[in-house]
Amino acid sequence: MAWTRSAESGGRRWRPGVLEAIAALAVLGIVANVAVDRARAAEGREEAGRVLADVRAIEAAVRAWRDQHG
Repeated sequence: MAWTRSAESGGRRWRPGVLEAIAALAVLGIVANVAVDRARAAEGREEAGRVLADVRAIEAAVRAWRDQHG
């Protein structure tokens, strides 16, 4: 942390430095990475749901055909 004296306030004032900026960027990068991973997982679950719905529709069509044709 970089502490500086401010003439206006008469005391010590905190001013962010390079290390704080790098740390903030690192935290933002980690948060973005987690968000992207969760979005990809949600897309995978969505695709699985669509496939399952298709399979159920095919099963229903087979049952209906079987009922009509013996």
